[in-house]
Amino acid sequence: MKLITKPIKSTDENICGASFSYSGTPNGVEVAIGSQPLTFSAFQDRDYASAVSGVFALGTKVGNTTMQLDARTAINFSVSEISGSKGPESDNTTVAVVLLQDAVPLFTKSYSLRVQDESGAYVDTKESGVYSGAGFSITMPTRRQGSYVAVLKSTVNRNLECRIEIAVPVSGAGRIEAMLKVDFPLEDKSVAFTTAELESMLPALKNHEGEKDFMYVDSEGNVTTGVGFLLRNEDAAAGYPFVDLDDNPATEEQKRAEWRLISSKYDKDIKHTADWYEDFTELYLQGDFIDSKLQSLVVSDFSGLSRVFPGFGEFPSAARIAIHDMYYNLGASKLQQKFPSLMAAIARRDWSTAAVESHRTKIGEDRNDYVRDLFLVAATNQ
Repeated sequence: MKLITKPIKSTDENICGASFSYSGTPNGVEVAIGSQPLTFSAFQDRDYASAVSGVFALGTKVGNTTMQLDARTAINFSVSEISGSKGPESDNTTVAVVLLQDAVPLFTKSYSLRVQDESGAYVDTKESGVYSGAGFSITMPTRRQGSYVAVLKSTVNRNLECRIEIAVPVSGAGRIEAMLKVDFPLEDKSVAFTTAELESMLPALKNHEGEKDFMYVDSEGNVTTGVGFLLRNEDAAAGYPFVDLDDNPATEEQKRAEWRLISSKYDKDIKHTADWYEDFTELYLQGDFIDSKLQSLVVSDFSGLSRVFPGFGEFPSAARIAIHDMYYNLGASKLQQKFPSLMAAIARRDWSTAAVESHRTKIGEDRNDYVRDLFLVAATNQ
């Protein structure tokens, strides 16, 4: 038995996905597991690059496939051939589709393709083969034939399409062909981050930078707020729409005074956590502003990245997201000065070497792993 896995992608990366082909002559029931990393996270839980995975089983008169779409959603399609007790005329096929989310079945449909009529004769099922459930439109087989196809589509989940074809080995060889792809709106990658990239980047930055609605001092001694929003001086603090504990807009002097107070609490020998400073604050930022500010900063970073990295508009999405994480965290100067080997690897688009050279010393290993894995995804999809 042989499993072949291939990525599905387009030059502009508005399409991503994977195809699987599993074939051979099984000895008993044989199972294979495959996975294909995607250029960026296409599904739910988009803060990390994702993969499409599948479990494929073939045996005499049986075939089964489970496609894992994301951390939550899976599709199962199974086909069973049944030898009838009344000769070939009573032979039958059962097909079943199960759509699960968080291991809970949200859609289940199973039926035989041949049924007995009032006279006892076997006739084709009256099932329509067209159904809907959990945001998907679902098409299933209704006639016995050499192979059986199930198709699930969802416009709710990013124009997602999953197609599974099973040719059950009654004797000899069988095969399973499975495809899952997501079609994003076509956007010009050369002028800005795409919607898909932003939807992956923004939650990841919140996760790794931390989200604080008050002023604090970061590990470098800089007064900061929001999602790593640097407040270089009290003038910068005065420009932010802080409110008091009663949700009244803070005065300019209140903002300046709070900036001075928080700055004075910094002790380079103790390195307090961000949350330690909250007890000394009386002003905070509202969540909608933090979200809009973060997106504005990320969007505006594109032009700077394009200057620092020639050809940035043509880089794979995973590499763009990885580079931006370092750019946002370190700033352009530090990135260029302290990571010359990384800069050289990026210049020659050697994403495997970039994965090795991207390691930072003053951040958590989960963030290092996140960036490394993104570069490796870019290398895999070259």
